[in-house]
Amino acid sequence: MEKPFHIVGPGSSYSLIPLTKMLGRHIKYARIEEINIKRRIEYECKTRALNAMEGLAVDRVPVMLYRHFPEQDADNSVGAYIKWARESKVDMLLLQCDGNDGCPIENVSGTIEDFKHLHPIKRTHPFIAQQVDRAKRVSEALSDEVAVFGLLYTAFNNVRKSMRLDFNGMDMLSAWRNHRQIVEDAIAFARDCNDMLLDAYKEETALDGVMLSFRRNHKTFQFDEEEFRREMLPLDLQLLQHANENFAHNIMHICGDLGENDLTLWNDLPYQTVNWDMHVEKIDTFEKARAFFKPGTTLMGGFDHRPGTLLYTGSKEEIQRQTKAFLESAGQQNLILSSDCSIHYSLPSEHIHWVIEACESYAAAR
Repeated sequence: MEKPFHIVGPGSSYSLIPLTKMLGRHIKYARIEEINIKRRIEYECKTRALNAMEGLAVDRVPVMLYRHFPEQDADNSVGAYIKWARESKVDMLLLQCDGNDGCPIENVSGTIEDFKHLHPIKRTHPFIAQQVDRAKRVSEALSDEVAVFGLLYTAFNNVRKSMRLDFNGMDMLSAWRNHRQIVEDAIAFARDCNDMLLDAYKEETALDGVMLSFRRNHKTFQFDEEEFRREMLPLDLQLLQHANENFAHNIMHICGDLGENDLTLWNDLPYQTVNWDMHVEKIDTFEKARAFFKPGTTLMGGFDHRPGTLLYTGSKEEIQRQTKAFLESAGQQNLILSSDCSIHYSLPSEHIHWVIEACESYAAAR
């Protein structure tokens, strides 16, 4: 009499009665084991990424390099994201807000007066529905392969983006000084949109978490530190708290694309993983970051994302040498090798493979 056999898979461990009884024909147990091994391999990237964010041991340091897909196709870029995730072999995938930057407003006059005509939206509004559709289909397609994250900007930043894109480049400081109530109402509207999107992500998708993009620098906002702490930082805190309520794994991205930030502004927030611009900020090494950010923080960064830098122009040997230097300085725990911000679409996937290979060989030698 055949004995039940045991299958162990990610998140499951159970016994099955012999398939010879179920199907009336012999199926070799070796085939079952082959399927089981394939399932374990598929789950390795996601498990590796989430373990790193929790500070748990990993077989190697995970890699997350993320990019935009600015040309929206008829399929909402779903196929493009899935294809790139599989070609690049990253452990973590970020879904950008391409096509849905700023606030969902009707640009009637092209002036700030248009913010007076904001109306509450529902999840069926394209601004929400398109982002949720992309997140749902991509996260479900890749649920057994990589960890998938959505991206949100703060309400303040979304209003700023709308002003830059729609209102002839009016700067935020002028709007804040001269049209205070209009801007405050617009920020409240943008905050409600973010809250709705976060809840939809939680309830309707298989996302593993979100990345929240924060920034404060002279070129962007022009507010002094006291004013930023009083008026703007609470918006960042509220968004991060809501994200933490909905997901166990989130990333705080402090964007340095427009200049240096004062990183101390966010250091008391309840973050778990932080991605910052090592090539702009004063915290320009992993050693400094370990000393600066809260104990137990998972650091995410390393490479300069800008075209023309090592990740784009370096040889395999040069890129792998730098990868191993990062690992030597940061260790293999609480670390995700990444870039400062979104990489350019011109970066060959092969260069990402070189980074992954270096992480594998470094771990194997330990």
